[in-house]
Amino acid sequence: MHLGEKDYSYSLVHKQMNVMHEDDAIVVFKENNAQGEQIFIAYFEKENDKWEWKQTSGA
Repeated sequence: MHLGEKDYSYSLVHKQMNVMHEDDAIVVFKENNAQGEQIFIAYFEKENDKWEWKQTSGA
């Protein structure tokens, strides 16, 4: 949840591991927020045994 946001919900639609290289992932999720339902795609990379959220694009 983002700071200052209330009543947002998230649901996982799809995830794919090792997309561009080992230890990365793409996640598609739905967010219900004040603007309604939105779809996002997020890109993660594993660095030092920790998943880092690198980029998000939404529609």
